[in-house]
Amino acid sequence: MNWKINSYILVFILISHFSIAQEGVYILHPTIGDTIDRVEKLDYSIFPKTKNPDFKKAYITFKNDSFILKAIYLKNIKTERYLPKEEIIEAQKGIEKINAYYRLRADSSEIDYTSTNYNSNKIKIDMHGALGENAKKEARMYQRLKEDQNRAKMVGRGTNNPQELRIEFK
Repeated sequence: MNWKINSYILVFILISHFSIAQEGVYILHPTIGDTIDRVEKLDYSIFPKTKNPDFKKAYITFKNDSFILKAIYLKNIKTERYLPKEEIIEAQKGIEKINAYYRLRADSSEIDYTSTNYNSNKIKIDMHGALGENAKKEARMYQRLKEDQNRAKMVGRGTNNPQELRIEFK
């Protein structure tokens, strides 16, 4: 249901842009802005009819009740092609779908360790020998520093021992 509401909102925004925009650059989606660069094109998989190799950037113009995609490739090769409204709506829906997915991933506090991204092959570290001795020495040094910090806090409070209880009689 939420996806349907978002699609209706996108269609409404698109229709409102039809009536407002006279001539100039059309913003496909707020997350992309007015210029579509190579990373955005590949990440959102938008406009598959436009070739990816040597793609540099593109922008959409609205002129005479039609959308035109102006793509610029490396070596400043420029192409223009007519964009049907359906292709723009499809690109906007795709962008919104990907953004919703990443928002959902960011909101979830659980990490899925069963995914293929998780490497279950743990590296075994040998704690014997010089490496192990250095690690143990650094751990002891870190523990001493923490104890010194705690002791300094206690002295600042007027007590040397956290279990110490002072009673003053007046």
